[in-house]
Amino acid sequence: VQKEKEGYSSEEKLLSIFSDLNIVGTSGVDELKLVILHIIDKKKMNPSKPYQLKEIYMEVAKELYGDMLAVINCRAMEQRIRRTITKAMTSIASIGSEDINNIIFKEYASSLFEIDQVKKEMRRLKHPSASQGKINTKKFIEGILINLCH
Repeated sequence: VQKEKEGYSSEEKLLSIFSDLNIVGTSGVDELKLVILHIIDKKKMNPSKPYQLKEIYMEVAKELYGDMLAVINCRAMEQRIRRTITKAMTSIASIGSEDINNIIFKEYASSLFEIDQVKKEMRRLKHPSASQGKINTKKFIEGILINLCH
């Protein structure tokens, strides 16, 4: 679990959180990391200016794929990131199903996801016919940013 890590870079802290969420090595996790680091850089330059996730995705896609391929790859990248965040929620729901008092569950279930959606996902894990919990990408990223500051 992410602890006070003085002297650790945002990237190292981020990898620690991704490890807690069991998404290290998942397709899309590197792009998610780039999006989050991009937002951190933007906030350092102008802390009061809000950011648009779509703009960040396009900027990261341009960095990764170049101007010509950015538009084509941006949507696919966004989908990979959504699937990665969905996997993180399933992982948290699984941890919570085993032990509701687990420190990782307590730390991330409500800070990165809507808690009712995590509970919905926990129900789905027990009853596969139940509907899946939904993710909120912006809440997830904002929650990660808050976790990185602590």
